[in-house]
Amino acid sequence: MSAPTATAAKPLRDHLAEDARINAVLLAVVFAVVGGLAVSRASANVLTPTALAVLLAGTAATLGTMNWINGVYGGALAAVDGTVQTPSVPIEGRDPFAARNVWTSAVVWGASAGAWAAAGAGLAAVALDGRRAQFIVVFVALTGLAGTAGVVANAVARRTGIDGVRRLGVATAPAVPLRRRAWRQLALPMAVFQFAVNAGVSVLVFHDYTTGTAPGPKTLDETVALADVGITVLIVCCLFAYYAGRWGRADGALGRIELDDPAAQAVPAKSPIGRQGIVYLGLIAAFVIGPLLGMLLPPGPSLLAVVLVRATFAAVLVYLVVGVAYVRAALNTVAVQ
Repeated sequence: MSAPTATAAKPLRDHLAEDARINAVLLAVVFAVVGGLAVSRASANVLTPTALAVLLAGTAATLGTMNWINGVYGGALAAVDGTVQTPSVPIEGRDPFAARNVWTSAVVWGASAGAWAAAGAGLAAVALDGRRAQFIVVFVALTGLAGTAGVVANAVARRTGIDGVRRLGVATAPAVPLRRRAWRQLALPMAVFQFAVNAGVSVLVFHDYTTGTAPGPKTLDETVALADVGITVLIVCCLFAYYAGRWGRADGALGRIELDDPAAQAVPAKSPIGRQGIVYLGLIAAFVIGPLLGMLLPPGPSLLAVVLVRATFAAVLVYLVVGVAYVRAALNTVAVQ
């Protein structure tokens, strides 16, 4: 493992509390943006109870899944860096970093969070009594239901990651080849998950638009469907390069990976791999691939066609960004061990 930083280690309870506060603030900002986007694309700028329920359940399921994975690795990094006091007697459990366990736990937490939010959405629908939800209702519901699920999932996962590092001296899983870990065990499942997420977002954003070639005030055409491709590229490259970089750094520090070809993959400790690959990937996606996506859409595209093109583009980009960022971080970490 890498040497601990000079930062004083915080008690576990303080560490988890501080992380929960930071997550709560960040989620409030995200929910303001998501809620504003949802109502801005809806008829009369208000959501039906059904649309609100779908938004709440989908957002909570996404947060439950993503926050579990990020929480496990965030806790592991905190333990590796020495910024948290690891418990002397860790909670027993499965290896939290094994691919099957990571994704099984993430899916369970995502499904549980989605069910929790859906149940709360049912109560909100009763309270609305047939009326549509304005922005303030959407924001409060997202914060109270999806936000709570996301913060809890992250806190439990973070403690699980810390305990997992503490147990490494007792039982260490065999190392996994780097390429398999990066591309098959992490990038591919994440791409499939993000395909579903982006498909759901596309349906939510465009379900009130008119499809077909006839002009109208809210007609779904190529320009409207692909107007935010640049924003999608920016979000994917920034978020998933950060996430996957932490995953690779943690696995590299914990000895969870082995180089497939040490002679070709070895990185000098004084010359780490930079972030240029992610930058070039983002530029190509935004300025080369993005403008060509319109060729895949017919005139007056259907909602299904728009959903498939947008979701596939996002999924492929996530796959590439996660794989590249993970490999970069893992190789740089292994180089300094």
